[in-house]
Amino acid sequence: MNAPLPHLVGGTCARCDHRDRCLLYVVDPPPASHDGQPPGVQWLRARQTLFCEGGPVLSVHCVCSGRVKLSKVGYGGEEFILQVCEPGTSIGLPAILADTPHQATAEALVDSCVRTLDRATFEARLAQTPELALGVMRHLALGLLLAHERLVELAQRGVITRAAHLLVTMAEEAGPRAPGVALPEIQLRRLDMAHMLGTTPETVSRVVSKLRARGVLAVHRDRIRIVDERKLRAIAGIFHGLGLLAVVFPIAQAVAAA
Repeated sequence: MNAPLPHLVGGTCARCDHRDRCLLYVVDPPPASHDGQPPGVQWLRARQTLFCEGGPVLSVHCVCSGRVKLSKVGYGGEEFILQVCEPGTSIGLPAILADTPHQATAEALVDSCVRTLDRATFEARLAQTPELALGVMRHLALGLLLAHERLVELAQRGVITRAAHLLVTMAEEAGPRAPGVALPEIQLRRLDMAHMLGTTPETVSRVVSKLRARGVLAVHRDRIRIVDERKLRAIAGIFHGLGLLAVVFPIAQAVAAA
């Protein structure tokens, strides 16, 4: 296990706000008396790679803190970001179940912590617990629904609408918040945002500048703060506080309902 990053130390599984979405918390929970760092923890510096597209699948991972992107290289050599994984998100699961090499590259966008469980242990737990296997299937099915929504978004929505939708979704996925509390600040490079939206960094810069001029965003380098959440949701076409996160089904609930 590599050395922890000092500013990320201190969390435990039992006190984690994201444990109900964490696959590994359900598959391999720490002992009830355990109150320290969970087993299998890996610390990643910003821009550090967790695994590469085409590489063998040795483990399944879950983001504990920070943010990890999944990306593929297009036919022209350009990067396309498939997903930004927030805390509680599982990584590497489809490739394990499909018995294929990794279909994407996982790289930390910021300093991050992930928990890792080896493939053999994960597959053994699934074989022993049919209810858990059913919960994992539901988890994957919801991921497919999110991918379908993303395809529609890319095909039918303009860049400014897609950008607004992306920012609201990323802020929501950062974790729960109390009523009346502003959405958290987002750290995201223009290049990464362009790869997520299927456009160019220059277009992203123009879109962000327009949103800032409208009083919707406050921007400082790679940090974006949502100033007017209601207006940004209107631009994104998201109402009543519903976005992509609204259809996320916690894996623990899926197992309980099985």
